[in-house]
This record gives sequence, structure tokens and C-alpha cells, in this order.
Amino acid sequence: MKVFNIDEVLEFGKYSGYSLQRIYKGSNVLTRQDRKRLIECYSGLLQKYKREVINGELKYISLSNIGEISHKLNIFGKDNYIEISSGKEEEVNYEDSTDFLVQRYRSNISYLSWCIIEIENFCINPRQIKILESLDCFKTECLEVNLIERDFNIDISLVTSTYKQTFHRNIIKKNLEKFNKSY
Repeated sequence: MKVFNIDEVLEFGKYSGYSLQRIYKGSNVLTRQDRKRLIECYSGLLQKYKREVINGELKYISLSNIGEISHKLNIFGKDNYIEISSGKEEEVNYEDSTDFLVQRYRSNISYLSWCIIEIENFCINPRQIKILESLDCFKTECLEVNLIERDFNIDISLVTSTYKQTFHRNIIKKNLEKFNKSY
């Protein structure tokens, strides 16, 4: 039985290379690589609305409808909303780009719960679960588009909100059973 502490890094699954704390909390800061990928991904769209970006009318890319079947991307400014569905002439796969963002940056307690239930030799130190549950978690709200120079160099950053979450009591119980068996 492997008993994990919150700073230990997983060496399996889709979160291989991430610590339990990072998976539980999520993150509010894009890596350079992801920032570059997003700028490339949305460059056609931002070029199409270049005037609105320069004038400060297009400031955010909404990710609020992620997971819906329509896979539409809402671009909005101060008072106006522009709806763009994937497959338009920008040739950007919005579903993939928003999906990688959500998967990488949102808090994912459900993945840790799944590990506790489904992976026989996986549990989290119960004292560490209490620490996790005391942490603020990040929910990705949207991307902010920042104009750096007038020659249309842009940067993209995450806009997040924080919240608290807890493991379901059945998950806590299962984890404790596995932990007790390990000693």
C-alpha cells in the first residue's frame, strides 16, 4: 500500500508529475508553455477581432460553457457578447483547447476520490486529507486577453475564483480503511 502525503507526486495516470496538493487545489497561474499554446490557439480569433482587442472591448474569453455538448466559445467584452462555435474559419479546435485548460488548471477532487476507490494500493494519509480540505481551490472562470503593445502583441492569463471543498464521507471512510490496513 502506498500512503501518499500532499506534496508527493503521482507517477501514474493523467496527472502523472503532479502533486496531490496541486491536483486537489488546481492552479491560477498558466505555465509559459500553456500560455504560448493558448496564444497560438486563439491567435486567429484574436486577429479577427483585432480592433476590439486594441480598443479594450474584447478583454475576456469565457470558458463558462465547457462541457456542454455545443462546445461553443463565448467571447465577451465590457457590455457585449460574441458567440463563436467551433469549426469556423479560424480552424481552432476550441473543444481541445478549453478541455486541456480545465483539466490542467481546475481543482480535481474527483480524480483523487477515484484513485482512493479504484486503485487498490492507493490511499492518502488521513491527516493530510484534513490539510487538503483546509486549502482554497481554484475554479477557472475565463481567460483574460492583455494587449502588451500596440503592434498587437498579446498575453493571456487565467481568471479564477476560489472555493473550499471536502471529500465525501464515503471516500474518507474508504481511505481510512485502506490506511488502517497498511499498518
